[in-house]
Amino acid sequence: NSEEALFAACLFMKLRRKAAAGLELALTPSTQRMSVAVITPYRQQRSLLRQTFKELCGGDALNNVAIETIDSYQGRQVDVVILSCVRAGTGGGLGFVNDIRRMNVAITRARRSLWILGALGTLRRNKEWEALIVDAETRGVVVAPSEARRLLRDELAAAGEAAKKKEAKKGASP
Repeated sequence: NSEEALFAACLFMKLRRKAAAGLELALTPSTQRMSVAVITPYRQQRSLLRQTFKELCGGDALNNVAIETIDSYQGRQVDVVILSCVRAGTGGGLGFVNDIRRMNVAITRARRSLWILGALGTLRRNKEWEALIVDAETRGVVVAPSEARRLLRDELAAAGEAAKKKEAKKGASP
């Protein structure tokens, strides 16, 4: 899901920019550095996320963020987790996201902040996801896609420019 990969990279850029500006973020006391992981149920999405982060955040991005599958991230924790649900599109099945054990691992890796990227309508088909979504809605922390685009507009614009430059390079190559 390239749209989720793009949003995950843009969200990471936003968080990194906020941390660099010294805005209050919950940092790990021992390091005073925000630790971030992007996790997903699927290896193919992990590969796409790594590629997207490299292209949009620079070559050293993978030194600053862990991008792993849910299964490989079991037992570890970080300050911020961005969860890419991937196959939770409208009309699609839930796949691995439907597994309560994977859900448990995915949502318990974050010490401070958890960002879940996925289609609400599809995720709601599972009673555990429905309960999580209802709780998030009650607390006012669900961000609609249009609001996410507004919040990440600078990062999305930078990503668009990077894509244009990449295409221009391709067109200039023999």
